[in-house]
Amino acid sequence: MDQMSEAIKYLEYYGYLKKSLGTRPEEEVKKAIETFQKVVGLPVTGELDDATFQKMGEARCLRSDPATMTDPDTPAAGVRLARYSVKWNKRKLTYRINKYTDDLTEEQVDDAVRRGYQLWSNVTPLVFEKTSEHSDLEMSFEVFGHGDSDPLDGPGGTLAHAFFPGPGIGGDVHFDDSETWTVRSFRGTNLFIVAAHEFGHSLGLDHSDVQGSLMFPIYQGYTPNFKLHQNDIKRIQALYGKKPFRPPVVPRPEPPTENPDRTCCIL
Repeated sequence: MDQMSEAIKYLEYYGYLKKSLGTRPEEEVKKAIETFQKVVGLPVTGELDDATFQKMGEARCLRSDPATMTDPDTPAAGVRLARYSVKWNKRKLTYRINKYTDDLTEEQVDDAVRRGYQLWSNVTPLVFEKTSEHSDLEMSFEVFGHGDSDPLDGPGGTLAHAFFPGPGIGGDVHFDDSETWTVRSFRGTNLFIVAAHEFGHSLGLDHSDVQGSLMFPIYQGYTPNFKLHQNDIKRIQALYGKKPFRPPVVPRPEPPTENPDRTCCIL
């Protein structure tokens, strides 16, 4: 498959082109490339140059990008109502890890997942609780075809995918176990960053075209002391509200003893 055919396949899969069995007008492909270049911060030329093709090969989330990013003619407000309004109708959500990766210890996976959820609970009223029973948010490490309609693709390419809130598979997350998963490291694929991104989908967020935001579709690597971008915070709070302010608890002073020591020293 030549580069242009691969590029068209990519643009179709991630929503920049409508799928077609026939020959595409050159102008349609050029417009799709221009839109993609704008989203990822490349010079907007409409040409499939080396930088554009290389960017298409970078690791990313499997979920397609929303029309607010891929179609310049789509009104943002209308699509936001259609794709961003799905959310959980409760504040306490349970999660369970059904299948671990061999790349890390279970404790390392648990810690990365806990920190990923904490990013979202720090700025919303949401509470996440790990359970060993069936949960709202099920997750597992899988390879290739794994029982849903979105097979994983092996090392590189797509790293994981998640489903929007809802019954059944809604809220679930699948990580590609063909990747080399790491924690607190610039090597391999950082589980904490990928997990936190996918949890955003599990809570109802779509991709963002704001580079530096957690919900940007292309994997941006490990960042020590990572914090949510204001774009992520604004969007998740639009769904669930802000975290309630709770003033710090000031301990009461201890009452005086009933029989204070009245002994004095006699010189």
